[in-house]
Amino acid sequence: MFHVQVSFTGDKTISTPILLALCKPVFQDPITIVTYAEHKELNSVWLLGMSYNPSYRDHQDLLQEVANKELMLIKEEKHLKRVTSKMFSRVTEDERESMRMKEMSEGLPEAEGDKTKQDVEDGSENDSECRAINPPAENRKKTLKKRRKLKEAQLREQQRNESRSEKKKISDIYRLKFLKQELENNDNKLAKLREKREKIKAIKANGPKQLSKKKFEPLDLEFNLGEDIKGNLRGIKPEGNILEDRYKSLQRRNIIEPTVKQRTRKANVKRYERKS
Repeated sequence: MFHVQVSFTGDKTISTPILLALCKPVFQDPITIVTYAEHKELNSVWLLGMSYNPSYRDHQDLLQEVANKELMLIKEEKHLKRVTSKMFSRVTEDERESMRMKEMSEGLPEAEGDKTKQDVEDGSENDSECRAINPPAENRKKTLKKRRKLKEAQLREQQRNESRSEKKKISDIYRLKFLKQELENNDNKLAKLREKREKIKAIKANGPKQLSKKKFEPLDLEFNLGEDIKGNLRGIKPEGNILEDRYKSLQRRNIIEPTVKQRTRKANVKRYERKS
């Protein structure tokens, strides 16, 4: 909103264009525009339950958020245990030794000799029995009655398929009135998906970007239990680290890149005794 200041001299009348030209803007109120993505990002970073004197509902929402994250971590840990350590069965030392001996003894000449000897004995026992080499032949030729019934069944199946296709054509003709509605519903669905995709893209554009090999990892939510909240800054129990919080804030705003603490190894210095 503009506040103007106009000064008049004498009794002369001033026209509207000249009056507008004489108007001098004294100051202009600043207007802060916050987009949807920025508003959502601010709400996701700063929760109302983190205040030193929050309302009961905001504090419960914060505790619920912390509990949900903890449950997700527990679920992920259980999944990793299930697909790694619990995936294999445990065996005793004796079972492991017997399995090892069995595996290492596969293909040895003694084992092959025992197998061939056993096969020869089984063959000698079976040779004493008399049996036919080929099974008896069967007459599988179809009779005229079976052929006629098969042809009639094929003809009925063909007629059934033709009638089904004709019914489908008739139903498609009556279904034309509903095709327009289906197309409109499909267009509306695609428009909603496009709008949702654009919102996600806008949120990602304002969010932290990957500036290095390490991705940005936000800090855990800082919270106080109900008995620790005193209602004033003097008696509240401090939580978290201010320096670490500011450092993560710089990373979240893409000012600095996320890094990890590098471990420097000390070089092994060889020491020699100087001979005098």
